[in-house]
Amino acid sequence: MLDLKWLDVILKKTTLESMEKKLTYIFGAGASAGALPLAGAFADRLEIFQTYLNGSIGIENIIHNSNVQFLSELNSAIEGCRKNTSIDVYAKQLYLRTENGLAFDRFKTILGCFFLFEQHQEGLNFILKAYTNSPINPQDIGKSEIIDSRYPEFWMKFLTSKKDFLDTNVNILSWNYDLQLEMSYNENYPNLSIDEIQNKLNIYPSTKIHKGNSKNQIVKMNGSAGLFTDTSNAEYKNVIFNAHNLNSGLNSQIVEYLDIYNQQIHSRFKTSLLYFSWEEDLDIDLPEVIETVPLANKILAETEILVIIGYSFPEYNWETDLRIFENVNKLEKVYFQVPDSDFQEYSSKLTSLNKNIKSEIIKNKPTRVFYFPTECRKSIPLKGETHYAEIWK
Repeated sequence: MLDLKWLDVILKKTTLESMEKKLTYIFGAGASAGALPLAGAFADRLEIFQTYLNGSIGIENIIHNSNVQFLSELNSAIEGCRKNTSIDVYAKQLYLRTENGLAFDRFKTILGCFFLFEQHQEGLNFILKAYTNSPINPQDIGKSEIIDSRYPEFWMKFLTSKKDFLDTNVNILSWNYDLQLEMSYNENYPNLSIDEIQNKLNIYPSTKIHKGNSKNQIVKMNGSAGLFTDTSNAEYKNVIFNAHNLNSGLNSQIVEYLDIYNQQIHSRFKTSLLYFSWEEDLDIDLPEVIETVPLANKILAETEILVIIGYSFPEYNWETDLRIFENVNKLEKVYFQVPDSDFQEYSSKLTSLNKNIKSEIIKNKPTRVFYFPTECRKSIPLKGETHYAEIWK
């Protein structure tokens, strides 16, 4: 007769061993494709945003010349985006030719305002209406919601009735400067602000965590668009974007962005938390952001299971990718979630980053949900606890 006590011990040991596997997710633009534009649609969506601003602000109601300049620089961003493969390439061009950093700061404010528009219900309604008389179906370019539906489902794999944070063996490296992670988490804890969410989830960099440490489980390689810090008094605080504001009027929030933009014409007191990984001379008021790459390097060095969602290893990130993958030597499995047509190209790019990454450990998975590897699934919930990973399929 089988001793059930021994069976219980064996099962628990197996569970502990599987949950001890170091799991890291890498999020690329494809991870937010249900809510935000990919490179091919970015210029068109910037134009829709421009149309919204012209109709909402109205040239006759413009008081400050800075608002005219805002629209002019937005138009330059649209043209730059059309001439290049992505908005990131235009950003780097602008960065290289900006002497004092102020124009580059203003560009980040424009991007922040655009991402607010894209992740706000009023913005979504305007975008869908813009496509009404267009031959392009919004479903074809991914825009159908303010939060990609895969994010809330992703959180259900980790959150329990008694645990509101990631398992300690799970890390996320996100190349996305949107707030999809934070906003989807907020659906479960609506009373928390964006600041509080980033602090609870140990997101780096953020308004609350301005010095990297070993507890950081989520590293945003490019920071966050739409968040600003007021450094005039050496304070780190979120100036505008707040989860509670997502239900308030879009126009009133855009006016606040215009106010920040106006200040950035003359000073750098309002500093964006959007930092591209290739920036070399980072803002002197936020020198800690240089810790992003070392943090990512340390996480990947310990990673055993890697899931790469919608990331193409673009040329403008290549030097950074080389640095963060430099010490990888423990990988057992790599799961991509990209279109089948792109899998071979992206997997080849990955193996070229580090000779320790072998092609035979790499597989591709469907993109319908964010993949949760079987090697890391929790088979026994803690006593008295409902673990949502148990019901996820």
